[in-house]
Amino acid sequence: MRIISKIHDYYDGALRSSVSDKTYTFIRETKELPDINYNIPSAIEIEGKKFNWNLYPGFIGFCGKVYPFYKVVKFDNFNQEVIEESCHYSMDTLNKLGIDLGVKRKTRRWYSDYDIKAITKWLEKGTNMRVWGTSYDINKDHNIINVFKNERVAYFVYLHTGRGLGYTFTRIREAYPILKDYDFGKVFDSYSAFQEIEMYLTNILVKPDEIKQGILDTITDDLKAQSKGYDKWSFRRMPKEKK
Repeated sequence: MRIISKIHDYYDGALRSSVSDKTYTFIRETKELPDINYNIPSAIEIEGKKFNWNLYPGFIGFCGKVYPFYKVVKFDNFNQEVIEESCHYSMDTLNKLGIDLGVKRKTRRWYSDYDIKAITKWLEKGTNMRVWGTSYDINKDHNIINVFKNERVAYFVYLHTGRGLGYTFTRIREAYPILKDYDFGKVFDSYSAFQEIEMYLTNILVKPDEIKQGILDTITDDLKAQSKGYDKWSFRRMPKEKK
């Protein structure tokens, strides 16, 4: 499978060592997705003596499955400058950040026990504890799963950067985001990610005849040339070096 894209991602290197069928072409373009209704935990702010941590919930839809995560933004308490950002798909990697999960939350009346349990449930099972009286499972939410088919995409991201429940606070909702920016290598290594995407695109999401025959008809002449292995010098003489 060839990839035509203006951006680079962490799994692109696997293309060189793959034995995939090069007759398939993946046109990778980031685009905004429609807002949908679903259940997701609230963002959490944790105060420390020197640093604050904001935990923003989100999920990656990847080849038919959904992977919940928290994006963690670390701030300096004194000047509020961002020190580092990272995404986490398990409590193991989250705990390695050294966040004091035992402190009381800002603007909260309860202590952290409930929040720790809510974070764990979201990362390990994709469930939102604040949906009272239900057994919500993000991988069984048809509004999310249907995005693959309705938008004809192999992967996408929804990320909240505000405090609150539900889809109202969504700030990022994109098809084909840069997975490297979301540390998705913690879930799939580069080779496995490429194989999953190729299999999903060519066997599940799109019919083979649509990929082989129709996909290049909708792109520009420049992209068509790239898909055939040509570049801007393919039909020109290379400039001579000055002596």
